Amino acid sequence: MTGLLKAQGFIILATGAAGAFGAVLKASGVGTYLGTLIAATSLPAVFVPFLVALLLSVS
Repeated sequence: MTGLLKAQGFIILATGAAGAFGAVLKASGVGTYLGTLIAATSLPAVFVPFLVALLLSVS
């Protein structure tokens, strides 16, 4: 039972942290900047999520 609660707690914590991070990106205007920057590149659309994940993991 406690193992199950730990797993569920982590999922809820990770979801909340991702939501908070998204709100910070939206409030700071970084999301808009990244959107215009990605739209200006000539990269194929399939590579964009991998590039964004790489940048977020490095930062």
